[in-house]
Amino acid sequence: MSKENNSQYKRLFKDTALFAISDFASKIITFLLLPLYTNILLAEEYGQIDLLNNMVNLIYPLLTVALVEAAIRFVLDKNEKPNEVLSAAMLFITMGTVLLILLTPLSGFFGDTFSTYWVAFILLYNGYSLRMLFSYYCRGRKKNIVFAIQGILQTLVVVLLNIIFLVVFKWGVVGYLIATIASYYIATLFIIIAGKFFPDLFHFRLNKKLLKDMLKFSLPMIPTLISWWFINSMDKYYIIGMVSMAASGLYAVAHKIPTILQTVTQIFNKAWQISSVDIYESEDADEKYTSIYTYFCFICMAGCLVLNSFSELIATILFAKEYFESWLFVPTLVVSAVFSSMAGFLTQIYTSAKKTMILFGSTVVGVVVNAVLNYVFIYYFGTIGAAYATLISFIVVWLVRNMGLRKIVKLKMDYFKLFFSSVILILQAVMINYLPRYHIISSAVCVLLFTVLNFSTMKAVYAFTVKAIKSKRNAGGKKHAK
Repeated sequence: MSKENNSQYKRLFKDTALFAISDFASKIITFLLLPLYTNILLAEEYGQIDLLNNMVNLIYPLLTVALVEAAIRFVLDKNEKPNEVLSAAMLFITMGTVLLILLTPLSGFFGDTFSTYWVAFILLYNGYSLRMLFSYYCRGRKKNIVFAIQGILQTLVVVLLNIIFLVVFKWGVVGYLIATIASYYIATLFIIIAGKFFPDLFHFRLNKKLLKDMLKFSLPMIPTLISWWFINSMDKYYIIGMVSMAASGLYAVAHKIPTILQTVTQIFNKAWQISSVDIYESEDADEKYTSIYTYFCFICMAGCLVLNSFSELIATILFAKEYFESWLFVPTLVVSAVFSSMAGFLTQIYTSAKKTMILFGSTVVGVVVNAVLNYVFIYYFGTIGAAYATLISFIVVWLVRNMGLRKIVKLKMDYFKLFFSSVILILQAVMINYLPRYHIISSAVCVLLFTVLNFSTMKAVYAFTVKAIKSKRNAGGKKHAK
């Protein structure tokens, strides 16, 4: 392995480890709050909170025209001035917030939940957008330690305020919203202060050429991000309309267990988003992408098998009795998270090549599949049908993106192994759903089959990890000796 290759892999490993410290700490703490939410909030109240958060995720790319996502790519570009990138994104966040304020008299048209919590909804959008922007900006400026700390800080604020507002004051939905909003603003302020971004923030300057280039990059991402939202969230609205708000609350709680797997993959993708740009510009990009993608797929699938094997136990510990029945939705949603994560990995390759238009087509196909199957499956199977529709739509997106990738890089994947590994994951989920009494036996069989099929990959991942850790220790020892 050349020095350049070794340096790029070490950087990816280092960034992943750093983001892991932040994300694992924050996600684990948030995950442990689940018993608090399920014991204090009614299923309908949890459904309202989930509705508000999902709507923020929908309007966020629309009102910011996805310039926040473009920020990290252009800040990483050595030819651009960071403060000008920040100024462009800040302008659209401000304009979006003003638009929501002007829509206040019409809030009743969006439903009772939005009419009741409209002010909180505006603050939720603004706080979320600012935190996302400065998080991307912070990573783009390669101040990863600051980014890692703010993740932990934001979580600690949420925990403390939720205990105060939900347990002590018993404010319900209002308390949850106040805690979340406050955590966004506090985390954003910390990034600005610790990252020393005040000069960039107040040195506001719009570069028309840069703005045009950023919009050219970001505009194709808007329908992609919105379509991605539809795949992730449309099922909940189908459930509200075809079943009930309470059923949507149960489904939202079931989604929390797949977030364990998604947390791991998101940690990697945050580091991968930076490293992918450097790898794309290297001569042996095909080889590097292939090896990293192979390891990534293996880890996602292995994590899925383990998580689903213990899904009932996890639900027993975390879910209140009112929510426990939702554990049967978990296995299918976890498998969905695997294909979502693998499709997300490919996203970074497309954005590194600045070919964001290709992402749109794959996501739209997924939306159409999801929209049709949600109605059909929920009608015939009930709430679990939404999970089936989500799984199939993510598989479709992943397949389309794999096919489109041939125009950018040539991955030398073992698709035979990948196909049968996927079959094992789906088989485990189906057996848990329909034979829950025997899920321990069926899970053990699936884990054994997966291990035999992927034994060579397992050894390669282990060897790579050990080598990376030793390399890091040796580098640290040399630095200390100096």
